[in-house]
Amino acid sequence: MKKLLTKELSIISLLLVGMISACSSGQNKETFNEEIINFERISTVKQFSPYLDAGEERTIPVNFDILDNNYLKLVVTSEVDIYGTFEYSNIEDTNEKGYESFFIPAKEEEQELCHFLDAFRPAYNYHSNCNANGGAHAYYNIPMETKMAQGLFCKKLNQITIKNVSDNPGHVLISGLYYSNRKLPQEEVYLTKGYLKIGVDLMGGGTLTYLERLNYQTSKTTYYIDEVLTPSNDIYIGVNATRFISNPDEELGSKNHHVNLINYYDAGRQFQQSFYAAVGGSQEATNGENGYMRKMCYTGSSAGYYWPYNPVQGGDCHTNISQVVDYRISADTIYVKCKPLDWADNNYVTNSYMENWYSIKNNCVYVKNRFVNFEGFSNMEKCSKVQLELPASYIVHPFNNFVTYQGESPWTEDQTGLVYRPNLGNWAHGADITLNHPEDWFAWLNNDDFGVGVYIPEVSFYASGRSNSSVNYSYGGNSNAFSSPMGDADRLKYNKQPATYSYQSCYCTNTCYTAPEIMTTMLDYLPFEYSYVMSVDYLPIIRNNFKIIYKHNEIDNSSLFVWDKEVLKRT
Repeated sequence: MKKLLTKELSIISLLLVGMISACSSGQNKETFNEEIINFERISTVKQFSPYLDAGEERTIPVNFDILDNNYLKLVVTSEVDIYGTFEYSNIEDTNEKGYESFFIPAKEEEQELCHFLDAFRPAYNYHSNCNANGGAHAYYNIPMETKMAQGLFCKKLNQITIKNVSDNPGHVLISGLYYSNRKLPQEEVYLTKGYLKIGVDLMGGGTLTYLERLNYQTSKTTYYIDEVLTPSNDIYIGVNATRFISNPDEELGSKNHHVNLINYYDAGRQFQQSFYAAVGGSQEATNGENGYMRKMCYTGSSAGYYWPYNPVQGGDCHTNISQVVDYRISADTIYVKCKPLDWADNNYVTNSYMENWYSIKNNCVYVKNRFVNFEGFSNMEKCSKVQLELPASYIVHPFNNFVTYQGESPWTEDQTGLVYRPNLGNWAHGADITLNHPEDWFAWLNNDDFGVGVYIPEVSFYASGRSNSSVNYSYGGNSNAFSSPMGDADRLKYNKQPATYSYQSCYCTNTCYTAPEIMTTMLDYLPFEYSYVMSVDYLPIIRNNFKIIYKHNEIDNSSLFVWDKEVLKRT
């Protein structure tokens, strides 16, 4: 594979990312300088301390020109959950206005809400159903136009509204409002440590879009290399392979060979958060319920049906992107906070937050996720349970063997409990459901047991499948990278490198998919958290890595049941 996505991070002159290197075997923290954000106080906002009854709303006048500065910091201490909005207008045309909603949970100590305004989004959200003309994916042909710019206009920040959305009254203390000229990078940002490199897309809601095993060397000194063609014409990722080389002078196993193990054919793939709520009626609904109207969608069926509420970190079915509202990069961690889009809608930014913490430790990728919905739907505790994707995980299609442990002696040397499911079928025709997984991990591997494993304790089951089933190179779904909304240079919306050849698996339709899932009922204003770990290696090493994490009890996913416990209290 040609070198993919090698442009490294260049945020601003204050952020030096010496730790980010395409092929570095380690991380030089001495050359990393964390970004310094210089804030200026908005003098018109004095200390403000109202007592709010349940449902009460207050307005805080601002009337301050922030010009082209788009990054705010609101310092708050609150006894109640707060739903708020920033209202701003075009200095040159005061009739042109913008609104940004935000949410601040009740907390005893002071907290800071940091928030980009109008980042990577058009002027206004609008709702419309997917276009069914020409088949299920006709909506990918929507023109790009100029949706990626940050900063719609020079702004006057007019006012802030805050509303108590808790059931009880309480005090709120606004200590200050600040602004900065901080900008968002329009590209992936990377973290490299040990033999792993990860990439996070700030123009895709902060989803995990890049995963590479660096300089893999076996005892035979062969390299972990790219997708290749074996003599049987199958696509292969791993070691000891015969590479198809377009340039005869290119060295086999060269350090310039890179491969992304994550598929992002469209905005709904990658490794990302995806939540569902059964508000708005049924698949046949024509009238909204709970304050929500379902939208017609063709993702699951060419005939289409009314899709449930589905905040998706990467974007929506039109390939619009979610709105990043904050991010931080340290020497060890990438943090991103976004407002996701509703999958079946057309560029509707939901009133919800998704937060991610990405880090690399002991040659494993650690991911912590947090989600909170603040749409204000009614009677959510009375809605039926639906499945959540924890996370939605899409791995490149050459890793065609789904594997998990289903034996009776977990975390031992027992090999008989390892169950392989090669060549799973299309998930749209019925995902493969794994209810028994006593070691709480799954992996997608090649025929040499090399691939990607994911460890996530406490989930109920795995739903797995492939977009297509064949791994043969000539199969259409394995060789259509140029048709991908992310790989087609003419329609590219994510500022990524376009596909360089047709079988580039991170762009192809075919992919390996698993969603660890639970059935639960989404509740507003109550944060939901979970964590998982990824390992890229041969299966015995993957399994041993996860065993160590299990033995040290490093992952606490007890928050997976927070909504269920609250529903029991309310009913």
